[in-house]
Amino acid sequence: MTRHASERRSRTRPLLVAVGAAAAVLSWCGTATAHVVPEPQSVRSGTVATFHLAVPNERPEVMNGFEVMVPAGFRIDEARPAAGWTARVDGSTATWGGGRLTHLAIETFLLEVEVNADPGVATLETRQLYPSGAQVTWPAGFTVLPGANPPAGATSRDVMPALAVAGVVGLAVALGVALLARGRRPSSSEGA
Repeated sequence: MTRHASERRSRTRPLLVAVGAAAAVLSWCGTATAHVVPEPQSVRSGTVATFHLAVPNERPEVMNGFEVMVPAGFRIDEARPAAGWTARVDGSTATWGGGRLTHLAIETFLLEVEVNADPGVATLETRQLYPSGAQVTWPAGFTVLPGANPPAGATSRDVMPALAVAGVVGLAVALGVALLARGRRPSSSEGA
């Protein structure tokens, strides 16, 4: 084996290991995200938002109902019927029924809510319903952002901690990229 072939193999092996690891992680992520996913992932306080809830049926049994419970600080304005489904609202719960979601199929349900919650992480509690009585629950998390008009008494000082964290993370990323780039430069003895 020539010196160049040996060097090429020693450079290729770590790349192949990295690609294999990335493929394994991505394949795991695909199964890890198989739950109720709300879109958008962030909403502003003081607004009305429409969530598109992508609901997969992972059970071999047909799903025939779906419920969403909103937390405090949210009010359901409307649960829109999906094709073949009826929708109703009872207080803080929206329910869809009458439809059929087969195994491995996905249905998107639309939920319009008034957002009056404080900024932070919020969760819609969701429940898939089955004719056998089985239920599958999923938390559907998202972020509530400050509204366009900050509440009375709020100042720019209130957002400073978040900006400081973002700045530190940005600097760390920039430093990491610079160090990686510096480490990849060929030495003066290479190429000669």
